[in-house]
Amino acid sequence: MLDQQLDAMVQHTQAVGIPDLSDLPVRMGLVARLAMAFGVVLLLFAITTASSIYQLRAVEQGMQDAMASGQRLAAQARNMHDRVADAYLGLLVATMVDDLEDLQYESAALQKALGAYQSSYRQLFGTPQGAALQAHAAALQSAEAELRPLLGSAVQRLQLAAGSAGADYERDPAIQVLVVSSVKPLFDQWLRAIDALNDGAAQASAEAAAQAGAAARRARLWLAGAAAVALCLGAAAAWWIARGVTLPLRQAMALARQVAQGDLSQPMSTAAQDETGRLLTALGTMQDGLRALVGAVRESASAIDASASDVAAGNDDLSQRTENAAVSLRRTAEATTQLAGNVQQLAESASAAQQITGAATQAAQHGGAVVLRAQSSMTDISRSSQRMAEIVGMIDSFAFRTNILALNASIEAAGAGPHGRGFAVVASEVRALSQGVASAAKDIRQLIEQSAGEVASGQRHVENAARSMADIVGAVDGLASFVTEIASAAAEQGQGIAEVDQSVHELERLTQQNAALVEQSAAAAMAMSQEAERLTGLVSVFRLEPNLPLTT
Repeated sequence: MLDQQLDAMVQHTQAVGIPDLSDLPVRMGLVARLAMAFGVVLLLFAITTASSIYQLRAVEQGMQDAMASGQRLAAQARNMHDRVADAYLGLLVATMVDDLEDLQYESAALQKALGAYQSSYRQLFGTPQGAALQAHAAALQSAEAELRPLLGSAVQRLQLAAGSAGADYERDPAIQVLVVSSVKPLFDQWLRAIDALNDGAAQASAEAAAQAGAAARRARLWLAGAAAVALCLGAAAAWWIARGVTLPLRQAMALARQVAQGDLSQPMSTAAQDETGRLLTALGTMQDGLRALVGAVRESASAIDASASDVAAGNDDLSQRTENAAVSLRRTAEATTQLAGNVQQLAESASAAQQITGAATQAAQHGGAVVLRAQSSMTDISRSSQRMAEIVGMIDSFAFRTNILALNASIEAAGAGPHGRGFAVVASEVRALSQGVASAAKDIRQLIEQSAGEVASGQRHVENAARSMADIVGAVDGLASFVTEIASAAAEQGQGIAEVDQSVHELERLTQQNAALVEQSAAAAMAMSQEAERLTGLVSVFRLEPNLPLTT
């Protein structure tokens, strides 16, 4: 089912003109694949880290803005409440004093309190946060509008009484009755409107804190999604690298086992163009050379055996067919010359095979060094994960301290009574936010520990690849030693064949005396046959292709 889906995807990409990337691991080198995979992982790590820093900074700034805004609104509302209370107190005291200077002082204090109220009013509703409380502004203006006429009337009556009495001023009880019975309820209504404004400011601060909490939750969700994407892409990259390395190495190990067992009949072919592909190509070339070498040795052994048989037959018929001795000796000389050329070719092929195995050994050692560098990179990633864990621990510590500070602030606000209610709400929200930050830090720490476990697993896979590469190097070294032994045996056979060739020419020169040398020639033919049988036994362990052509 999976193969059918993959085929359908390939056909779709060809139909819409999307380039086929299925052979990308074949065309890319091992170093390029490692660089791409680790580059993607590091890029995702950098993006996630930068985004985490940005989101945490935004949440922190939002919390600070919410706290500062709530504190400013609460301070302005308290100031307005205090100034209205001061104005009422100043009016009430002005109706109770008997001294003109005290009256003037209290009247000035009343006007100053009303001016301070107007200043705080403008500052509160002139800010963006205060603009959201315009619904309370109408209530304040309505209460002030109802109070202003009575307040102005009371102040005017006090001024008229002071102006008519002069230095003999005495307080008027009627004015005090007017203030207590008519003006005080309006002052109380005005103060209640201010208290409602204060409650609205606290609610606005709570809403700002809730928005900051929502931003923190969005940041946690975004970080969780980014971490999940990073883990998925990292796992895909690890699978991609492992697949591009293990398959060619398995082929190389299978070829090494076949050669070690003497099987040269299976050809080696690969489409990879990276380091592992070049290693397989070199091993295939080595197999072809070894196959040709063994075939040549077999041919040489057959030729030696045939020559020995000819020499034996000639010795049997030597006494009866002396006239044909010269012809037989010339044929024997030609065969030995050809045999010497074949042995020389065998020695040259063995030397070439030695060079090929040396190149294969260097390639395998280079692959081992690449795997070691990959292992070092995995160790660096593990260290980076530990550093991230330390940073998250610091964030958790900051959240704990913020929680303690918020708890202390709540206690102080509770001690402040009604005036500290708004600040207590803010402190409780800050404490809730700090606990949310601590929970998020705990989740991030768990994700980092899980990522560290995945990195440790990848490091173990790289170590297994290093051990497999060491086994391949050992197998290639053993093959090189075996080819060296073949080359040495070929040199010894060449020396023996040269001696046989010299003996044949000597027999040709001593044709008239071959009757006396029949026994010596028979012994030489027997030795040649034994050497041919020995050489055939050495190469009989190798299995060649059934239709391998024999060169003559």
